[in-house]
Amino acid sequence: MKQVKGLILPIRSCHSLSVDPTLLLLRQSPNVHVAGCFSRQFVRSFQSMIIRSCAPLISFIYTFRWASGAAAWTNTAQVSSTLAMSSTSSPIRLTENDNLPDLPPVSSTAKRIFWVRHGEVVNPGGDRPVYYGAMDVPLSELGQAEARAAGKYLKENTRLSHVFSSPLSRAIYGAEQVALAQSDGSKEGLESVKVLDGFKELDRGDWCGKTKEEIGDDFMRRFDACDELVTPDNGESYNALKARVLKARDAVLQALQPGTSACVVSHLQVTRCVLSDALGIPTDKMVNLKIATASLTCIDYETSMGDDRGNEDGAGITQQVQYQSFKPQAGLATARDGAN
Repeated sequence: MKQVKGLILPIRSCHSLSVDPTLLLLRQSPNVHVAGCFSRQFVRSFQSMIIRSCAPLISFIYTFRWASGAAAWTNTAQVSSTLAMSSTSSPIRLTENDNLPDLPPVSSTAKRIFWVRHGEVVNPGGDRPVYYGAMDVPLSELGQAEARAAGKYLKENTRLSHVFSSPLSRAIYGAEQVALAQSDGSKEGLESVKVLDGFKELDRGDWCGKTKEEIGDDFMRRFDACDELVTPDNGESYNALKARVLKARDAVLQALQPGTSACVVSHLQVTRCVLSDALGIPTDKMVNLKIATASLTCIDYETSMGDDRGNEDGAGITQQVQYQSFKPQAGLATARDGAN
């Protein structure tokens, strides 16, 4: 069967249509939000269904080009929203010569945040990977190199007014590398890093140090689905995590001036919280978001007229995802990214 490759649908659009984004996700990479390989018949059927049911809301822009004898389609859906907070996403744009995102300058009315995940860690379980969550585990040598590569990318591509970090050492190291690169190695850069407790990784409580099998598949499934009844003792739920992360995010936005950029170095679950909020993905679905170690996710935030601060539910904030889980090519080995 011939395939039509490159059908790209923004996750936000799927959510606005009340379609579970995970049903459309066939392949997720650091360079696109949702990408897959569909048969021509499926594409035509899907387009017909959407046009018939949602024509008043959606305008499709089709770009057709030929590549290697096959038809390559790019499909962008624009969906109107009546929500107080509007969120948009678009496929990552790459330059012609390398894998760097074609990032537009931050607008004079927006505030840009680069969300950086820490590098590879040394799992405390050794050959028996265990969940560590908010435990303060060290970076591996590769993880340190990944953190330096992220700092180098930001130095070469943007000017940051602020650098923030989780209180855990693996994130602080990454934030220090970003700050050092921005200040050309000056110690003043290290002193500029601001630590916010709200960006600490998900606290798995009594599950820390245990494998998935020891915790139990059913408990893990229910926990990921935000069943509060299975929250581990001395730990927290995804809902509790997201509430404190968004509160810390709003503190960062208040510290930023329009037209400036900041960097937050934190963790997998923290990045999932801010990205799912920007894309309109429910909390119980955010575990499907792929965030590579030492990758960067760039989100622009604009506040409504006369409102220079967001509140806990994001009202008054328009969010634009510029790219998701982008990892600069630095010739490094592939990181091991197990239980978290």
